[in-house]
This record gives sequence, C-alpha cells and structure tokens, in this order.
Amino acid sequence: MVIAEVGGVGLRGLGVIRPERSILIIGGAVLALIVVAVVAVLAFGGPSEQDFPEGSPERALQDYFRALDERDSERAYNLLSDRARLGMSLREFEERTSFFSTDVRDTRIRVRAVSIAGERATVDLEIERIDHSGLTIDRYSYPRVAPLVQEDGGWKLDEFLGYL
Repeated sequence: MVIAEVGGVGLRGLGVIRPERSILIIGGAVLALIVVAVVAVLAFGGPSEQDFPEGSPERALQDYFRALDERDSERAYNLLSDRARLGMSLREFEERTSFFSTDVRDTRIRVRAVSIAGERATVDLEIERIDHSGLTIDRYSYPRVAPLVQEDGGWKLDEFLGYL
C-alpha cells in the first residue's frame, strides 16, 4: 500500500510509521512508565511505621501526627502543652493545620534521638520528603527538634508543629 507519492516515488520504504506501530510504541512507552513508577514505589517504600511505647515522648509525637493526618484537630490540639496553645484557639489551630494531611502525603518522620531531663524532653527528628515533579522524584531530608513537657500526667508538645 502506497501512502503518498512524491514525484512518482511511493513513501512505502521511507520509514513512515503505520498507525498499528505507533499504537504499539505509545503502549510500550506507557507500560515502561508504569514499570518505572512501580519500581520507584518499591524502592522508596522503606520501613513500616513503628509504634512507640505508651507514655513515651515519641508516642506523644506519633499520636499528634496521627491525629493531624486523621483530621482530628481536637485530639491534636489537646496534645499541645498549655504554653503551646497560649493565644491559639482550637479554631485557629484547625485553620493552621487544615492542609496537613495533603501536604505531608509523601513525608516520613523518623525519631533520631530522645533526651529526657526531668519533666522536659527533646526529640530530634529527621523529616524526609519526596517531591514528585513531572518525571523526576526528588528526595530530601532535614532535621527538626520537637520539645515536649510533662503535663496532666502525659507528654505534650511544647511548641506548635504544624509545618514540616
């Protein structure tokens, strides 16, 4: 089958791709992208979430971030110390954390170290974020310190942590 003639010469042998081939090429490219995505998910999957002991500073932080992720603002707000809540109503807290679960979809929070001195604790965190932009996946991490204080019989965050 001759697709077109230019000066009496058919284009049959000039590398013109037939529609069936182009569909196969596009399908192959899509399949390759899917394979790359699956490999990336498996490669970045990492360890599963760890449950920390009840009553520990790490567990207080874990409960706080879980509450934010589940959009349970009242529970998260109650895990802040009196000093951290000073001048911030529950409604203001809800407004400041309303983006949280979508903002940290691809975020891992790791506990690097914990130091306890009496009724105060400091938890050194490593925040790891994965940024999906176009066809690239960028992974970066940075440290963050979370101060906690014992109050009302448990550990509470002594600083608002709504932005990671």
